[in-house]
Amino acid sequence: MLARMKSFDIYTLRIQFREMHIDTESFDSLRLSPEKVAELTPYMKEFTQPLIDRIYGPADDSGTDVNGLGELVNLFAVPNKEDALRNLRLMAEKLNISLREVPKFLEDYGDVYLSIAYFKDCLDALVPQILCFEESMKNLMKNHQLRNDRRLTHSIEHICEKVSDVTQSVLNRFNSIENHSRSFWEKVSADSFARAKRSIQADHVAIGAVMCGLSVKMDGWQDRFGTGGSLMNRANFVMFDMIQGMDLISAIGKDGDGKHASDNPAPAWARLQA
Repeated sequence: MLARMKSFDIYTLRIQFREMHIDTESFDSLRLSPEKVAELTPYMKEFTQPLIDRIYGPADDSGTDVNGLGELVNLFAVPNKEDALRNLRLMAEKLNISLREVPKFLEDYGDVYLSIAYFKDCLDALVPQILCFEESMKNLMKNHQLRNDRRLTHSIEHICEKVSDVTQSVLNRFNSIENHSRSFWEKVSADSFARAKRSIQADHVAIGAVMCGLSVKMDGWQDRFGTGGSLMNRANFVMFDMIQGMDLISAIGKDGDGKHASDNPAPAWARLQA
């Protein structure tokens, strides 16, 4: 059963366990630590600020600063302004829930977008490794003997193409999620949030699997050759280790991603380095 799972990050495990009818709420190991949640605050503000603006007014006027999901929930659970309370009632009405249910909605909202913040953090950590690997491949091809090895040349081209493709697929999914988030705030309703939530969770497993696969590949390369290594050993590792599984990672990245293919035609590396 475990061998068939596509990723072992917290959010993908929760989704896959639920599909197997396994309770996920009883395990602390299936939640991010408070330290990690605090670390993700800069990413979360991208999604929490529209909510704060909606209730308290534009950021420049509200004077409201939130550092973490818990503070966000507490902020709206006990609003400190008459306008905020009125806006909370309006939001509850649009969502077709009671005022006391708003904090639970906010927890769901925060949990959904915290998962995206988590994946963005993972991607930011992975990008330098990818760029370093790409540079290593260029250095291999500077060697006269190796660049005449057609099998090695094909392997390098294939790996770099697949890595670029799957990284782009993750970026496209993030763009799609941001679009759903904007659509929700343009017309707040229980249905619009449900659609946004379904769309995001549908992408969780694919994003998690791609990030997991790429991390394994890049960590393997870094562990073996981060501090050096002969050109021949590097070439053999590319042809016999790095190449394995790249087509599977690519297939997962493309699954359901066709609708986003034209969202960003710029090459992945150009966007990552921008």
